[in-house]
Amino acid sequence: MDEKIIAYLKQQAANNTTPAQVILYFLYRDGNGVEQNKQTAWQHLNAAAQSHDPLALYVRASAYFIGQGVSINRSQANTGFNQVVRLLEEKDQLTTHFADIQQFKTNTQADKEKKEKPDYPRSIKQWLFLLAQTKLRELQEQEAKLKLEELLAMVAHKFRGALSSLEYSLEYQLPATVSLKAVHEMDGLLKVFLAISADSNNLQQQLREDTQGEATFLSVLTHACGDVLKQLLTAGRKFQIIQHYLAYAIKQNLVPENTQPDDLAYNPTYHKIWKHLQKQWEQEWNELCLNAEMTTMQHWLALHFFPIHIEGFAEQQVSFNEYGQKYSLLLILFTETLVNVFKYYASDQATVVTLRLQKITQHYQFSCTNPTSQKKILKGSARGHGFLSLIAGKINAQFHVEQTQVNDSATETLDDLDAILELYDRNEAELKRTAGYQIYLELVMNLGFPKERVLFVSNHGNELQSIEAAFKTAKIRVNDQIRNKKEKTDRDAIQTWLAERCEPKTDYDILRKGVFLGCQAAQALIRDQPEKIQFCEFIKNAKPADFLADMRDYLTTLQTLLPIKEPREKSFKLFIRALTHEWEDKAEPDKAKKDRLKYTLGEIMKCARNWTTHTKEFNHLAEKDVAFLFMVAMRAMFAFSPTLQEYEKLLLKLYEYDDGLNVDNAALTQYLVKTYTSALGKYTKRLAEIQKLEPLSVEQMHFISLLKKMQWHDKENSQDYDYKQGLHEMLWHGLSPIKIENPDYRQDTGKFYFECDYQFDLYNYGQIPSDSFLYALAQALSIGSSLSQ
Repeated sequence: MDEKIIAYLKQQAANNTTPAQVILYFLYRDGNGVEQNKQTAWQHLNAAAQSHDPLALYVRASAYFIGQGVSINRSQANTGFNQVVRLLEEKDQLTTHFADIQQFKTNTQADKEKKEKPDYPRSIKQWLFLLAQTKLRELQEQEAKLKLEELLAMVAHKFRGALSSLEYSLEYQLPATVSLKAVHEMDGLLKVFLAISADSNNLQQQLREDTQGEATFLSVLTHACGDVLKQLLTAGRKFQIIQHYLAYAIKQNLVPENTQPDDLAYNPTYHKIWKHLQKQWEQEWNELCLNAEMTTMQHWLALHFFPIHIEGFAEQQVSFNEYGQKYSLLLILFTETLVNVFKYYASDQATVVTLRLQKITQHYQFSCTNPTSQKKILKGSARGHGFLSLIAGKINAQFHVEQTQVNDSATETLDDLDAILELYDRNEAELKRTAGYQIYLELVMNLGFPKERVLFVSNHGNELQSIEAAFKTAKIRVNDQIRNKKEKTDRDAIQTWLAERCEPKTDYDILRKGVFLGCQAAQALIRDQPEKIQFCEFIKNAKPADFLADMRDYLTTLQTLLPIKEPREKSFKLFIRALTHEWEDKAEPDKAKKDRLKYTLGEIMKCARNWTTHTKEFNHLAEKDVAFLFMVAMRAMFAFSPTLQEYEKLLLKLYEYDDGLNVDNAALTQYLVKTYTSALGKYTKRLAEIQKLEPLSVEQMHFISLLKKMQWHDKENSQDYDYKQGLHEMLWHGLSPIKIENPDYRQDTGKFYFECDYQFDLYNYGQIPSDSFLYALAQALSIGSSLSQ
C-alpha cells in the first residue's frame, strides 16, 4: 500500500477519525502495507470503539466471539453486539426489515451538509445492525444449548444415588419399602428437573407453597449423605476417593506410612487391601443407611473418612413435603456439595468439615468448608458448579466458591440473590471503591493466582489511609516501593513492573502458557472447521463430527491441569495421563501409515499412553518433555497448517538450539544406526533372559515395533532403557524407517542368529520449509539427539 496513504490514515487516526482507526486495525492485524503488529492493531480498534464507532464495536465483538487475536469471551462479545444494536437503534432509528434498505439515500447534498466528520452510509449501518442482531441470537442459542447440556448431565448424575440404592436393595432382597424410597426420590428429582428446564416463576411458587410435611433440613442432609457414599463406595468409583482408603490403611498399619496412591493401584498386595476395604465399606454403609440417623453416620465417617461438624440444621424449625419440590431441590444441593467434599478432601491433620445452615434476614444460607490441599484434580466432569449456578438463577439465589489460603479450604455457598442485589443498589459507591479488593480475592483465593503478580494502583491519594486500612483488614501486604509515590515516574515504574511479569520466564510458565495457547488454537480451529479433527483418522469408521464434543471437553480439561502458581514439587503425571487418555485401545496409528508424519505422531502418542499407564518411567518429567508430547498430541489430533504455530514457537523456547538446521544425511544415518542397534541389543538381551527364543519377523524389527515389544517384555526396565528419549527416537525412525533385505535366520546351540542387509529410507529434512513445525522441531531435537555438527 502507498506510504502516502498510510501516513494520511495515521494523521486522521491521531485526530480521532474512527474510520481511519478501523482501517489501520485491519492493516496492522494482517501486516498489509505496514509491519504486522497485533497490539497496535488492537489499540486502533479500541480507540474507535471507545468513540462509539459502530463498525469498530462490531469488529471488536466479533473478535471476542471467535477468538481472533484475543481469547474467546462470550460476555464481551454479547456486550459489544448489544452496543451496536442500541447505538444504531437510538441514533439512526434503524429497523430489522431488509426492505427498508432500499429506501436509504446516502449521497444527497442534505446528508453531506449534516455531517461534521466522516460517517458510514446508512445502508452499511443497517447491515451492521442486522448482523449484530444475528450474532446475539447465535450467542443466546449457544447459551441455551450449554444450559441444556448441563441439565441433562446432572439429570444422569443425580439419578446415580437413587439407582445405587435401588440396585443394592434388589440385590440383597431388602424390604420393598427401601426400593420404594428410591423410586420416590427419582420421581421428586424428575419433577425438579422439569421445573428447572421450564418456568422459574412456577418453580419459585411451588417452593413457597411447600410448607407442610415431615421433612426437615436435617432429614434431607441425612438422605443426601447416605446417597453420596452409596455412589462413591461402589467399585467403579473407588478411585475418586482413593485418598481416604490410603489414609485409613496407613492409620490401621495395613500399608507402610510412605505408601502412595499409585501403589494401591499398581502394587498387587496393596491393591488387594484396597479392594477388600472397598467391599467392606460399601456393605457397612448400605446396612447403616437402612435406619441411620445423622449422628450415627457422623461417627462412622469420623472413623473411616474425617469428622463432620453440623451447625444450624436441627435448630431451623422448617418442615416440608418429603420428596416434594423443596425436598428434591435441597437434596440436589446437599448431594452435589457432599460429593465434592469427599472427592477433594485432603488433610493430614483430619481437619473438620463444617456444614452450616443459618437464617439471614429473609433467606437461608448454606455453606460447606472443605479442608483440602488438592487443586485442579480431574475427578469428575467439573459441571457440578455450573449446574448449581443454574439452579441459583432459577430461584433468585446465588452460588459461589471461595478458596482461602489460611487453611486452604473451599467454601460453597447458596444464598438469596435479591438481598445481595438490594444491598449493592443501596451502596453502589461503596461497591466501586472496594471492587479492586473483590477482584484480588477472586484472583488469589478462587483461582490461586500468585499474589506477587498482583499490583494495586490508585489515583485516590486522599484516600491512602482508608486504602491501607482495607489492606490491613484483608491481610494484603502493601508494596512499599510504589505506594507513596506521586511523581511522574509512577507510570514508568508501573510499566517496568508489568513488563517484568508479562512474559513467561521460568520453564514452567512457558509450558503453562504454551499449553493454554495451544488448546485455544485447537478450539478455534475445530469451532470453525470441525473437519480439522484428524484424530478420527486413527479410529475405525469414525467421522470428525463424532468427536467434536469430546475434543472440546479434552481441550478444556487440559487447560485446568497446570496450576497458575508453579508447585514446589512438580509432577506432570496427571496432565500426561489426561493428554494421552484418548489414545486408548480404539486408536490405531496403522490406519494412517500412508502418511509418515501422521503415523509417527500417532505411534508416539499411543506408546506414551501405554507407557504412562503401565510403567513408572514417566513419573518425573521435565517441562520440555511435557512440551514435546503436547506438541505431538496437537499435531496428531488436529490438522493445523504445516506452518509453525505461535504456541509451538513459545514451547520450543524450552529447547536450546541455534538457528539453521544441522541435520545432514551422514549425521542422521549415524544416529539411526546407533540408536537402532542399541535398542535391538537391549531387546534381544531381554528375550534371552526370559528364554523367549524365537526368530523376529522383518516387521517386528522395525524400530517402533521393536521398542513396543521391548517395553512389553520388560515392564520393570531391567535393561535400563530411556523410554522418554525413546519417544524422540521414534520421531526420527518413524520418518526414516529401516528397510531390511535378504534376511537369513539360523539356530545354533540354542540361540538364533539373524543376518540381513539394511538401510534407512532417509527423510529429506533439507526440503522442509524453514517456517514449518517439523523443521523447527527437528532443529530443536537435533542437539539432544547428537545430530548437531
